[in-house]
Amino acid sequence: MKISNAELRKYGLRYCLDCDVDMTSRDGRASYCTSCGEARAKERGKKWRADNSESDKIYTIEYRSKKNAARRANRTVARYYEQNQRRLFPHKHRAIKARRRAAKKNATPNWVDYGAIKTVYERAAAQDKHVDHIVPLQHPRVCGLHVHWNLQLLTPSENHVKRNKFEDD
Repeated sequence: MKISNAELRKYGLRYCLDCDVDMTSRDGRASYCTSCGEARAKERGKKWRADNSESDKIYTIEYRSKKNAARRANRTVARYYEQNQRRLFPHKHRAIKARRRAAKKNATPNWVDYGAIKTVYERAAAQDKHVDHIVPLQHPRVCGLHVHWNLQLLTPSENHVKRNKFEDD
């Protein structure tokens, strides 16, 4: 003869209604052990989805379209800031340019041949290329000089890929 949970509760004992696992150490509010409770929740979810499949599909479609719209809006805002950074944040742009000018000035020795450097820049303008420092002017480990033998001509895409890298990186 099986004794009901109500009877067992009088003596301070609790057992799962499905599998008769002892639950006396639990808080006393659950009627099922963890594994049975999870199984019952899974069954309730399956039943709800079966009963509400159309409304669930509509909700999912609306939710995804809202999320995608928000993602597109965020990308648009980020792209706008990226493209208009000079205009929106002129103080930051000026600070970056000033730091670059100072580094270039500090990396230019007194004995430099300005004519040779000018020739390199003229060749770059004629060929639609960028002038790149082989050894970067600003790098954590090295400091290149602003002299004509430290300059090379690169396509814009190659220059953007190289960035501030040094050959040993």
